Formats: sequence, structure tokens, C-alpha cells
Amino acid sequence: MAIKATIFKATLQIADMDRSLYADHAVTIARHPSETDERMMMRLLALALNVPADDKQGTLEFAKGLWDPDEPDLWHKDLTGQLIHWVEVGQPDDKRLMKASGRAERVSVLCFSHSASIWWNAIKSKLTRARNLEVWQIDAAQSQALAALAQRRLEALADRDVGSLSDGARQRVVLACLLAQEPLLYRLNEPWSHLDLNEQHEVMALRRRCALNDGTRRAGRRARAVDGGALCDACDRLRGAGRLANRGGQSSAERAAAVARLRPPVATA
Repeated sequence: MAIKATIFKATLQIADMDRSLYADHAVTIARHPSETDERMMMRLLALALNVPADDKQGTLEFAKGLWDPDEPDLWHKDLTGQLIHWVEVGQPDDKRLMKASGRAERVSVLCFSHSASIWWNAIKSKLTRARNLEVWQIDAAQSQALAALAQRRLEALADRDVGSLSDGARQRVVLACLLAQEPLLYRLNEPWSHLDLNEQHEVMALRRRCALNDGTRRAGRRARAVDGGALCDACDRLRGAGRLANRGGQSSAERAAAVARLRPPVATA
């Protein structure tokens, strides 16, 4: 039995001063069974960045993408059916891009993986004749922060007043906003106090991935969290590195050891 698509709904609020574009768009997204949340959110970002200011020459829409190899992830057709804009997400091969270049007036690619530079260096010499091609690279940490928004289903909280949210929902929103801004220094005071154990693990795993994606740029990133979850995190690092990384008082060490015995191990990305 074939696996069906997962349906997501999103509301885009676009304010583009360069194009004098101010609009709200209610979007329905069908996620392919093999598609990750990260890639799906990149399709949504591609729509927000490329939606036309008006619909006099048609509009940008989600195409079949992964469902049909002959279609891109998004495309813009005019009222006669002529292809104006072909949009790919990920790392398409050079033959696909050259074919798209001959079919559409404009071709765009949004690549987002940390291996994007390797992919581009391998194919850029083969695309010199594609004069209508533009390639955008999205920082891997930013794409993963967007994926976290999908994973936490925060769209359900978007239209609610902050004061009406539960403590756990409010904490999820604050942590998502924090990670999306990619601060070089942040201090978390009891950040997991209103989150269940699974949510704590998800946030800690996402924080690790964001820190590991670009070791050079984020070498100075530091986080301080005053709670048992962060102490367990420190214990994980101590066990992995085999050396002393942090010192604490007797009570702190005892608390960390007690919580570590209760908490199941967390997979490191």
C-alpha cells in the first residue's frame, strides 16, 4: 500500500519593501513520504522569496517535485502556460538544470545542506551556458532552525495571544525564536522546566547540530543552562571526551549523577 503525503498548513506574512510587496498567503503543503521537514521548509522559503508582486502574469505554485521527475519543486507559469520561473530545492544535477534553463525564462536553486559547496564546485563548470540560472545557498543552521518550527508544530500557536499559551507552549516558542536567531552567546535559566523529557531531548539535539554544522564560525559559541538537563549534557561530553571539562560543587556533581541515571542516552547528531 502506497504511503500518502503528509499535509501541512502555513500562513506566510510577506513584507518586501524592495518590491513593495505586502501580502498574507495561506499555504497548503503536501510533504512527500521521503521528504524531510528541513526540505519542506526550504520549499516554503522559496515560495516566500519568489512569489510575484501580482498575478497579472500568473503566480508561483508548488509543483509535483519529488512526485514527478519532470516537474520542479515550484514553478511560475503565465496565463498561456509558458514557464516563467523554475525553482529547485536541494542539489539537482547539471543535466536537469540545463534542461530547465532551456524551458523557463528564469531558473533558481535553493541549496541548504552543509555539503552544498562541494556539490556546486563539482557542477558549476558545466553550467556556464545557463545564463538564466541563479543559485542561493541557505546556511545549514538556518534551515535546521526552520525544520524545528515544523517539528514542533508551532503554526498552531501563531494566532494565539502569548498570554493564553500554556507554560510549555510558551517555552517552545521562546526556544524556537532563540535558535532561529543564531546568537553567539545565550544563557538559559531552567529552559526545560515546562517541557517533557522528549521535548528536552529534541531541543538539546538541535542545539548540538547547530553548533556542529559550522565549527569555524561557531567556535566561540557558548551556552549556559542552569538545570539538570544541561548538567546531563555536560556529563555526556565528559564521557565522550574522557577528560575533565567542567568543575562544580559537590551538590552540582551529585545532582548531575542522579539525573544522568534517570535519563536515557541521547543520540548525538
